[in-house]
Amino acid sequence: MKKGLKIIGGLVVGLLLLIGISMVLMDISPISLGMHESIIAKDGVAIDGYDVVSYFHGKPVNGYSEFSADYKDITWYFSDATNRETFLADPDFYLPQFGGYCSKAVSAGFVAPSEPDLWIVEDNKLYLFSNLEVMEEFKEDPAKMINACNHEWTSN
Repeated sequence: MKKGLKIIGGLVVGLLLLIGISMVLMDISPISLGMHESIIAKDGVAIDGYDVVSYFHGKPVNGYSEFSADYKDITWYFSDATNRETFLADPDFYLPQFGGYCSKAVSAGFVAPSEPDLWIVEDNKLYLFSNLEVMEEFKEDPAKMINACNHEWTSN
């Protein structure tokens, strides 16, 4: 009996280690650990260099370093000077929700990278996603997922 419990205990520990390693490799972590940045930025650039204002015009486009601006210690790229100035006039309006992390992951209490071409603007707020399946799930009941995200994001 004790040998069986040791085996089960070893399997549980091994499984937890495997899950932990997988999460680290995929840049996924529980929000409650606070191991994430407030806004996701690779190499200090937000949204993989996409022009955050362009999402609100219905089609995200790549920004350029010559039209960049720094906000909240992150560099934001824009496709032109007009979008840069639009952003600087009211940057918080254009920020992606939940730091730009995948909204589905946030709703479950985790942060995970998002893909800049998987997005929805809902009630003048930008939501990003890690894959098409979770973006489609958001579309089924945006209010439910947004409420879950708000709960997880603000309670940690």
